[in-house]
Amino acid sequence: MARRRDAARALADELGLVNAAPARQRNSQHPPGDEPTPIVPVPEGAPAPSVVHPRLGKPAHVAEYRDAEGRLFGVIHRYEPAESRKQVLPLVLCADGTRLVWEWRGLPKPRPLYGLDLLAQRPGAPVVVVEGEPKCDAGRRLIGARAVVVAWPGGAKAARHVDWSPLAGRQVAISPDADAPGIEAARWIADELGRIGAAKVGIVNPPAGVPEGRDLADAEREGWTGERVLARIREGVREPLALRAASGVAPAPDAPPAEAPAEARASPIEGDAAPFRALGH
Repeated sequence: MARRRDAARALADELGLVNAAPARQRNSQHPPGDEPTPIVPVPEGAPAPSVVHPRLGKPAHVAEYRDAEGRLFGVIHRYEPAESRKQVLPLVLCADGTRLVWEWRGLPKPRPLYGLDLLAQRPGAPVVVVEGEPKCDAGRRLIGARAVVVAWPGGAKAARHVDWSPLAGRQVAISPDADAPGIEAARWIADELGRIGAAKVGIVNPPAGVPEGRDLADAEREGWTGERVLARIREGVREPLALRAASGVAPAPDAPPAEAPAEARASPIEGDAAPFRALGH
């Protein structure tokens, strides 16, 4: 498998190999242990990813995942067909023998954050984590000048398959969708960021009374300004441990945080060092 990957890289880098075939579905007919090998990052000279799905047509949104050096890692297409539910389909470059082919398959685990290149460009900036690439792009349009906005692939249940280590040492606010899966994912991410050594972590409680599932993209459509979003982050950010009542049941979305244990009240996100105070400067 390693020899096949090296051969594919050599073909792409040295010969400028181009495979004009469209992206294909992951082939389940390969013998175990002989499946095409994902190639990340995408080498120079590799074929460009497909821009049209054979059945769903053109995507409503395209997210290019890049590493800290700006090299392409993979692509995620979002389709919103009128006759069915949305579909989110990742594209990954693979080596199949001596051929390079784009396959519709999940990004290799642990999966990267959407925005690693931006994190590398702004190592001292605060970070806002949201669920989903379209919401992330909306957040960048609204507050990208003041914070690095990142997302993770796969939705709320896939947070555990992501490499969160690039956020070690960073000030992070997690802005979940206004629904139970989003809030639960935010709690898990906060715990993971604490484990890997993020400098400060907070969860932004969704505003009271908003429709279930509301997110930053909705705020943009509703005409929110960047300043209003920043104000909401500063107002709504809560210490993760304080979100957990003694019973383990989360409070209402905009309720004040429950009384936290002493170790939680001593969290470094309290006081004048609270995360995202800098966003008001």
